Amino acid sequence: HTGADDKSFKCVVQEDDERGKLGVSLSKDITSVAARTITKNIATLGPLVLPVSEKLLFFMTYMRKKFLDEKIKHYVPDFKRAIDHFCIHPGGRALIDELEK
Repeated sequence: HTGADDKSFKCVVQEDDERGKLGVSLSKDITSVAARTITKNIATLGPLVLPVSEKLLFFMTYMRKKFLDEKIKHYVPDFKRAIDHFCIHPGGRALIDELEK
């Protein structure tokens, strides 16, 4: 949950417009906030849902990079081995582009 962060808290606001109609305002930060929040949530869920083989590969790569060779790229676990489907909010292409980053 990233609601305590000012950008997150203010990116979706329910308010009245100039005619007094209740509506929802979305800030330009919503895509970066969504991407950051999803990244944090996946990092939190990873240890709970990934199979032991993926955890082991991640740990071995992490230790090797830390102690032997800093040039080694971090191993990115294959979440397809643990999660069958992702349901992406229909935020459009901008949200998907941010998630890809």
